[in-house]
Amino acid sequence: MAPTLVAGDRLFVLQRCRTYVVGDIIVFANASQPYIKRVVGVPGQHVEWHGIPWQLAADEYFALGDCETVSIDSRTFGPIPHCNIIGRAIIKYFPTISWLQRSRP
Repeated sequence: MAPTLVAGDRLFVLQRCRTYVVGDIIVFANASQPYIKRVVGVPGQHVEWHGIPWQLAADEYFALGDCETVSIDSRTFGPIPHCNIIGRAIIKYFPTISWLQRSRP
């Protein structure tokens, strides 16, 4: 899958949402380092990734990077507690050239 975001992109983040849904791009902290990943599993859901099952607790999310082969994500450090999530990315505002290229017919 082609990456949605690349190094240097700037995002607006809606902080501390009550819930997140599959497909949301979230920003969260793990060991004091911020990560940006896509939600693929929500609280209470059973997620299986390449034969490895995960049962998510009532406050856990499972998030993966778009570049599966090199991404450090929930497959590496496990489910993400809701309290570690900083917010949901709502729009990329820089670089603006990508907006212009995508919006043209």
